[in-house]
Amino acid sequence: MSPNEMLAVMVDKERVIQVRASEIPVCGRSEVLVRVRCVGVCATDLHLYQGLQNHRVKFPIIPGHEWSGEVAAIGEAVSGFTVGERVVGEVTIPCGTCPSCRKGNYNICPQRTENGVFGRNGAAAEYIVVPSYALHPFSPDLSFEEACLIEPTAVAYRSIEKLRVTPADHVLVVGAGPIGLLTVAVAKAFGASSVTLVDLRANRLEAGRRLGADHTIDLSIDDYRSKAMQATNGTMFNAIIEASGSAAAFESLLKMTAPGARICLVGIFERKPQIEANMIIRKDLEIYGSVSSPNVWRQAVAMVEQGKIPVREIITHEYGLNEFETALLQIENRDASLIKAIVRPSPVSEV
Repeated sequence: MSPNEMLAVMVDKERVIQVRASEIPVCGRSEVLVRVRCVGVCATDLHLYQGLQNHRVKFPIIPGHEWSGEVAAIGEAVSGFTVGERVVGEVTIPCGTCPSCRKGNYNICPQRTENGVFGRNGAAAEYIVVPSYALHPFSPDLSFEEACLIEPTAVAYRSIEKLRVTPADHVLVVGAGPIGLLTVAVAKAFGASSVTLVDLRANRLEAGRRLGADHTIDLSIDDYRSKAMQATNGTMFNAIIEASGSAAAFESLLKMTAPGARICLVGIFERKPQIEANMIIRKDLEIYGSVSSPNVWRQAVAMVEQGKIPVREIITHEYGLNEFETALLQIENRDASLIKAIVRPSPVSEV
């Protein structure tokens, strides 16, 4: 390779992926070139690879939106960053001028692009270019492996913040994927009275206990309602995060709510749920959607830096850049041993 080239994972079209040489991107006046040290592999990356994002993805594209790295070069209009500084970056790159952006809701900007998802190359490469306003520094005391999970932590944080979780709340987290597991830890950090995690996989529930879950419900063996009653002393849950994306899970969880409960939907459903709307009315429930992680990154960085969110607990597999597809296929094939895979674009000796 020439000095101006890097190795990058490139999705050329549906289910066609390879690692090949690509030009190192050049940062513009207000951008920063980052050397990527770790990148998390997410179900969104799988959906891109499977062609399920074709309505918004333009191929070829470099995937990867959960990452950590260090500043390699700085645009001439950038201030506040230094070469070698450790940083993480937001996924959403908004227009900054539309009504949503002006209200601070840049996660739903109609003109937005998203690093590694659509409109912009991601971090499954040796380098990535990011606008300086989307970068956040983190402490040298935090490893690159831990820092690359700040992005999903921010997603979890936003759902808990949106529900205004307090020590008065019995929290239910449905789904023990990476987002659900991190949501357990964030809910505990917010001081929830109790946190209950629901899933079908014993190893995921065990990870949830390590992350702070007070109770777990294994739907393969447990009676959902009776376990919920035990966990809440008969009151049922007043703050619920649906992180599974299972329509069946959403259809059943309304029965687990206390009157006046708040529900936040984070998982993307595989089919349209059929819900009993009258139950929402009669119980006076509040239901929110939450997409991405606007305006919470500084808080999420601080929580991970302080050890309040033990993100390392969910890392089960580590790969090199040429094994990115291996990690995707593990997710696709529902490998029971996998919770979270991270990929190192740089050799371990350099990290």
